[in-house]
Amino acid sequence: MPPLTQRKGPAYSISPRSRQRSLDVTPGPNTYSLPSTLGDHVVGMESGPGVSMLPRNDYFHFAKDLAKSPGPARYEVKTPSVTKRSNPKFSITGRNRPPSPKNIVPGPGAYSPETVTTHIKSSPRYHIGVKHSDFMLPTLTLADVND
Repeated sequence: MPPLTQRKGPAYSISPRSRQRSLDVTPGPNTYSLPSTLGDHVVGMESGPGVSMLPRNDYFHFAKDLAKSPGPARYEVKTPSVTKRSNPKFSITGRNRPPSPKNIVPGPGAYSPETVTTHIKSSPRYHIGVKHSDFMLPTLTLADVND
């Protein structure tokens, strides 16, 4: 007897069938028959492909005019870009047209690095007051207009 802490596995017995079981009338696996779907057409069912094994009349295609059959050179290879999207294309050639105004950027000589002072420590530069614009018209009063 195993210890109480362990579980027992399932137990099976090998014995002959009882008489009641042998009286059951059930069909065996070979009693069913299905109609064949090969060959002639069976009504109500789809038939499989029909195959015939007959010799060819033209031995090794000597009777056939092979010049009329398409060969590898008769097909035209089309580029995949006709049916599929193509990747972007790049080239390393010179420009044939002048750059547009939106592409004009200053060159290396347009900068003055000696005038840059952002790396030098200095006190903050704030201005408190009114900013006068050179483009604003002065305010005219009635006294100025009457003179």
